[in-house]
Amino acid sequence: MDKVMDNSLTKKERLCGKSVISELFNSNNSLFCYPFRCLWEAVPLDNSENNESNDNQPTVSVLFSVPKRRVKHANKRNLVKRRMKESYRLNKHALVDSVNINNQSIHVALLYVSTDILDYHKIEAAIKTLLVEIEKVNK
Repeated sequence: MDKVMDNSLTKKERLCGKSVISELFNSNNSLFCYPFRCLWEAVPLDNSENNESNDNQPTVSVLFSVPKRRVKHANKRNLVKRRMKESYRLNKHALVDSVNINNQSIHVALLYVSTDILDYHKIEAAIKTLLVEIEKVNK
């Protein structure tokens, strides 16, 4: 069974919904790797809210946030978000495979905490580190 790697970041993989996001921010699972603060929560698949989704398949849903308080100009916030999305999209496979093995869903929020605009390679290194840490803790 030769499966092609999907490097897309679809709507289904983005975290949305006020109640789901508030649950995530109230969870105790938090990691820090400069320039990010990462909140995550493992969600069992037998929840009633997941029954509406596509056949209860395990997923990783992610939220990207660059606060206006940290980065004042919208074009710079958008630049940082694009870099975050790109680095996540290219490095998400280990976490997605882990979620499929454990048969659960994970919600992740990546919050940018730096006031400086960092280059792509520093952002990618931090996101790789965070994804590996989430995978280790979630096993």
